[in-house]
Amino acid sequence: QVLLFAGQYRLVPACVGGWSPPRGSNMRRCWAESVVAYAVCTFFCTLTLYVFAALLVPAHSGSSVWLHEQLLVFLTVASTIPTSWFLTLALWGNVTVGRVRSAMKTDWFELYTKTLAEKTAKPTDEPILWEDVRHFVIIVNYKEPLPLLRKAISNLAVQVPKSLPASQTVVVLAMEERENGAREKAAILREEFKGCFQSVVASFHPGGIAGEINGKASNYKWAVGVVEDHCRASSLSPDRALVHVLDADSMLPESYLGAVTYQFCTVPNRYLKWWQPVMLQSLNFWEVPAMARLTSMMTACHELAAVSNPFGTAVPFSTWAVPLKTLKQIGKGSASSAQDPDVIADDHHLFVKGFFELNGRLQVQSVPLPVPNFAAGSKENSYVDNLHERWIQAKRHTFGVAEFEYLVERAIMEIAENGLFAKTLGFWLRYLGLFVELGVIHCMAVVSGIWMPLGTLLLLYRDATNMCSGETSMMCLMLADRTVPQFNPSVEAAYQTIMATSTTAMCVCLICWVRAEQLAVAVAADADALDTIAPAKAEQVKALSAKSSTFPITKAPEVATNWYAMMSCFKLLVDFVTAGVPSAYVYGGIPGLMAQIRLLHDHTFEYVTCLKQPRQAESHAPLPAVARAVEKPASTERVLTAQTDGGCRGSVRRRHFCVVDHAVAIT
Repeated sequence: QVLLFAGQYRLVPACVGGWSPPRGSNMRRCWAESVVAYAVCTFFCTLTLYVFAALLVPAHSGSSVWLHEQLLVFLTVASTIPTSWFLTLALWGNVTVGRVRSAMKTDWFELYTKTLAEKTAKPTDEPILWEDVRHFVIIVNYKEPLPLLRKAISNLAVQVPKSLPASQTVVVLAMEERENGAREKAAILREEFKGCFQSVVASFHPGGIAGEINGKASNYKWAVGVVEDHCRASSLSPDRALVHVLDADSMLPESYLGAVTYQFCTVPNRYLKWWQPVMLQSLNFWEVPAMARLTSMMTACHELAAVSNPFGTAVPFSTWAVPLKTLKQIGKGSASSAQDPDVIADDHHLFVKGFFELNGRLQVQSVPLPVPNFAAGSKENSYVDNLHERWIQAKRHTFGVAEFEYLVERAIMEIAENGLFAKTLGFWLRYLGLFVELGVIHCMAVVSGIWMPLGTLLLLYRDATNMCSGETSMMCLMLADRTVPQFNPSVEAAYQTIMATSTTAMCVCLICWVRAEQLAVAVAADADALDTIAPAKAEQVKALSAKSSTFPITKAPEVATNWYAMMSCFKLLVDFVTAGVPSAYVYGGIPGLMAQIRLLHDHTFEYVTCLKQPRQAESHAPLPAVARAVEKPASTERVLTAQTDGGCRGSVRRRHFCVVDHAVAIT
């Protein structure tokens, strides 16, 4: 601990007494962040060193067997935490599957009509009509294949009812300026989907901005600024706008926008809500290695359980939606200032920041609909390469522990500046729920991945030492002078019971995944869903969907049979037995400890993406030379320029975007 503190001390003096310039506008102090990072890292590293020392020292020297006896007590107590988590996933995950099945059959516009009729006699504050809602769907992408983007946008084009995409949805292609061919790719997509949406907007995030990390957070921040400019130019009230963020490989179900619109119009305190669907890494689930497959399954079960668990605190993940008015409140008047551009876990950081800015009242509103996407890996890669891709993703995900420390830091700063009783008891209770949730997400990997399985090794070591009594084999000669540990029978029975319970819960999680996988089958846009849009546009989207059909998606059969479900469960059970512990170590415990140690000397990380799909080479054929004139209100502040090279660019306060709504060809 002294060495760790000595290495960290150099960061403290320069920041004491002043606000830290990094991390945007989140008002964090270097000394507070350093203290929290030191405390968290010391706690987990010290206990991990103790666990391995207590395991290895008696086995090597043959003495100090009391360390083994004490270690089993510690592991028994520590194992109760992940076991209770596994039970929660198994129970509430299966409950959510039933809710998802029902939600996928719901006609949300019809339900809205019925709800509106029922509320006629009981008017609510700030009523919002269905047709007044505007959806801004930001598709954050960097070097993504064109067929993948086509498929994601095709899913947006077939949303029901058909008025949603045609007149109430603005697609924002959040491109990176540093990507070669980004403007050409955006121009192709704008031309192909012209007329399918109210607008198609492309933003180009420039690289090299001081204080930013090139990643999802900075790209999203830039795109939100473009959304603000678009609303200002079209005189659209932020009260009626919802800002969605969508990964390029996330395939929205056809009723997703309808479900969010219904909830936005009907739920109370709509500007304190954060809409989150169920993320399922199912599109290439059976193609990735077993170790990567198990981590995807556990992530999906966690997302499923968060929808129905009444005792938990849900947090946003990957794909979500938030009102533009809420973003403006978090950013103190500017929605683009809500997100800090130098974070890795953009969703968790923005939610924690909003939690404090809105006095702890911000809550996740679950949307019980599946959104399948890709797991890390590709058929083009070898088995080892796919394992490495998942390792890259695991390291990036575990760097999200910085946001757990950010949560603790904000609480320390709040108490230091305003006192403990400046906030209500309700605030601190909600804070405790968020603390537990982020702690489980970012710290559970160390407990379940490194500590928990070691108790089994202790019992195996005891049994092996007992069996070698009087034997002369080489293995037994090595254990001949070892003292047999005498575990407390009650402690041993408790540990075995905990492990049996945990294993049972994991088996139930396997069933939960197989059930959920069947619900994600029909999500990808195809010809069967095209009857929901206008016939003229149906042919257009059908052709685009067929054009992107070369992009491989592996999923369960359309008609799920009992045989398929049984074989899937059996295969996952084999994966769990053979690769469960290695997966927990390699993709959970080890990168988790690495992230905590890294935080001691650096609070920013490089945003490194993994390969989640094949990088198909596709030539970007030049578009016909067309110039477009865009109508704009007289009060607009944006400046648009037309080009004849198939592109379109403009600048709005240093932001670049292109608008193709109300576009007319000119000769």
